[in-house]
Amino acid sequence: AWVSVDKQCHLHYEIVVAGLSKKEDVTVNAHLHGLAEIGELDNSSTTHKRLLTGFYGSQAQGILKDLSLELLQHLDQGTAFIQVSTKLNPQGEIRGRVHVPNSCESGAGAEVEEAELDDTLLTDPEELKKDPNTCFFENQHHAHGSRWTPNYDKCFTCSCQKRTVICDPVICPVLTCSRTIQPEDKCCPICDEKREPKDMKAGEKVEEHPEGCYSEGDQKMHAPGISWHPFVPPFGYIKCAVCTCKGSSGEVHCEKVT
Repeated sequence: AWVSVDKQCHLHYEIVVAGLSKKEDVTVNAHLHGLAEIGELDNSSTTHKRLLTGFYGSQAQGILKDLSLELLQHLDQGTAFIQVSTKLNPQGEIRGRVHVPNSCESGAGAEVEEAELDDTLLTDPEELKKDPNTCFFENQHHAHGSRWTPNYDKCFTCSCQKRTVICDPVICPVLTCSRTIQPEDKCCPICDEKREPKDMKAGEKVEEHPEGCYSEGDQKMHAPGISWHPFVPPFGYIKCAVCTCKGSSGEVHCEKVT
């Protein structure tokens, strides 16, 4: 684990794990699924833990902005720990002490946080009164956890994670059809149904559900029969899964890529 505290008292971390427990079925657990947490060394209490991130794979990295002064003091004194939990050991499987000297308990970082907030409050005070985690992007406020397509490029999806905007380029799934077309309003090419004899029923499907399927992940409509990679904030697009819009029912069907 690599951990650092910057001048704004934001915690930067990068964690790489190996050799943690997996279930017998290696195919299902090819990627490690776990949680990384930071807390204070006090065995009597497990409540003083903060989630750093949930991860799928062997790495976890990110920035934690709203750390309590208490936890920053523990980091300064060397009485903090980073803990990794897995599905098999949800209470924690591996833990290490962390010592990151910092001067945040003196309140140096608190002033910076307030100054940042004041700048944004001037833009739209009502919106930020409701939620301090709002993101401001392209002259618009976005709620924490929301997703949208940015104005600068329709082939991106952005999400707001506690005042931080993360934008990911859309990943197009590989098509198996012989002929493809590129719709003007879409980022990804689709199969040319007119030239594909096996897609004769597509017309009937469209009549039943002309609007297609709504995907909660990227918060977009997808036409019947279209496939896409799911968008999972804050990780972005997941290449290891493909979702398809079932035109007859309007349902989204997702499965792992073999």
